[in-house]
Amino acid sequence: MTSKRTSRVTGLLLIVQLAGLIVPFVLLLPLGRDFLTTAAPAAGAIRTAVIALFANGGLTIGLSFLVARVLRSGLDAGSLWLVSAAVIMSVLQAVDSACILSMLAVSDRFVNATHPDETLRVAGDTIRTVRQWTHTFAILAIDVWIASMYVLLQRRKAVPRALTAFGLFTVGLHFVGIPLRSVLGYVPLGTLGMPMALGHLALAAWLLTRGVAHVHPRPANADVLA
Repeated sequence: MTSKRTSRVTGLLLIVQLAGLIVPFVLLLPLGRDFLTTAAPAAGAIRTAVIALFANGGLTIGLSFLVARVLRSGLDAGSLWLVSAAVIMSVLQAVDSACILSMLAVSDRFVNATHPDETLRVAGDTIRTVRQWTHTFAILAIDVWIASMYVLLQRRKAVPRALTAFGLFTVGLHFVGIPLRSVLGYVPLGTLGMPMALGHLALAAWLLTRGVAHVHPRPANADVLA
């Protein structure tokens, strides 16, 4: 596969990945505060979201290797870190998915119980709290992976610096608006997370239309920490 074609495939998969990050969370809207009564009726959508999130984790790992191929860098330190960040993100998303399915199971028992007792409510509140934190750290892992990709592209001068700088800025907004505010005890601001999609789309559009700048292969004896 030529470098130009690989760049286009990478750009296309970035768009697919973005959809895989946004659509499942829309499908998971029934897992709000009233999930005990709203999750079970939306079981199909919730299970579809979980499958999509698992698939997106695998796609992200594949994208990490593809970016390394585009940059002709092999598995140097930067590429290894990108792959590792993708694996960590996938693992955290798997834990988050386990909490999602647990919430669905509790909701199903609650909806179908003749006389729902307080135990189910307590269990539901507990699982929902656990899920909130696993979700927060899964989002943080997404931020780390996307930021790592921009840094790697910038270090190899594969795309314009303005493009990676904008992307890193949007990741910073997303980090401050959602995971950081959650950890600090504030209500997340979804509006600060929206610009990250623009950075993702801008990079994808560049790769689809312009590709990466000519990148020389790294010498075999190059310092892996360079």
